[in-house]
Amino acid sequence: MEISKLDLLHKEPIFLFGIGHLKVPTLNDIRHAGKSYDTYMGMLNIEDLDLADKIGVPLNGRDRFHYIIQIPDLRAFYEELFRFFFLEDLVFQPVGSMWISMGEKGCVGTINEENFPDVVNAILICNHLEPKKAAPMKFFNEKARRIYEKIQSGKKAMQASKHSSGTSIADLVSAVAANSPSYNLFNIWDLTIYQLYDQFAQLNQRIGFDISSMRWAAYSTEKFDLSGWYRPKQKKEE
Repeated sequence: MEISKLDLLHKEPIFLFGIGHLKVPTLNDIRHAGKSYDTYMGMLNIEDLDLADKIGVPLNGRDRFHYIIQIPDLRAFYEELFRFFFLEDLVFQPVGSMWISMGEKGCVGTINEENFPDVVNAILICNHLEPKKAAPMKFFNEKARRIYEKIQSGKKAMQASKHSSGTSIADLVSAVAANSPSYNLFNIWDLTIYQLYDQFAQLNQRIGFDISSMRWAAYSTEKFDLSGWYRPKQKKEE
């Protein structure tokens, strides 16, 4: 599901056709949600195998949506999560195994097994996270499935270490408020989480540009790209 950066930088809810209006949470929304926000993002970003370990049920070739609708507590958690991120009220409909997005004028769309991965990806993107878009694995036999799951589970510690090294939202708020020419600790809370990450990246890039320009002005021994303050850096492939 493609969402333009212009839409992400704006605060208006993003309409997902056939689903509903996705809200990009503001810093105030996240502050009021407390630890629930971290739990929401952790569950959205979790690998299917890790979720299977947490709930103590083997996947057996099925995706997480099957277990979400079958386990009442898990289904209630995702319903709470959807209500936090969507403008509409989400109501689970047992017939058809789907959530119905109810707006002021009636049904706006549904969240079902088919579009659930798109919904998860859209929420992650709006919260400035990169979703993994891996296709479902198909195995020739049960032995191949067990080998694959063993290999995947071995990556948990490395992935956890990578995520734990990130800067907290509170630290980003403090850094942007201290260095931005316009945002401070009184007015920064109306920024969305996507806008916060974007502003932090822009400040970081501008600081790097200023350092490079001073070095160039002092020595003038190498070419200097004057567009470096606004041209986005190329992402390195992992």
